[in-house]
Amino acid sequence: MGPLLGALVRELAVNMVAYAIAALLLAIALGFLVAALYLGLAGVVEPVLAALFTALVLVALAALVLLAVRRRRPRRPPAAAIGVEALLLSMREQVQRDPWSTLVAAAVLGALTEFSHGSSRPPPS
Repeated sequence: MGPLLGALVRELAVNMVAYAIAALLLAIALGFLVAALYLGLAGVVEPVLAALFTALVLVALAALVLLAVRRRRPRRPPAAAIGVEALLLSMREQVQRDPWSTLVAAAVLGALTEFSHGSSRPPPS
């Protein structure tokens, strides 16, 4: 694994751990919020009614989250992705039309790339 890839993997791992810790802390905070709602209601009404009202509030919040996710519009692909798709489609048509000239063109372009941007290290033996 190269140094750039290693740094990228390390950064990704650090970000994943940070998000996991943040999610855990958020879950704990939401637990305390639910407990505070229940305890606040239990002082005003009977504990059974407080538990029922707390559960209804949680179900309503879950329903709102699910509705928001369901109603979310699908994202349009960026223009660059559409351009890449068009390029790949035209390449596919070219290969289907004349595979031998496509193979020769790919070999020539690969050789030109290797000669112009070749690695300074010798190939492994």
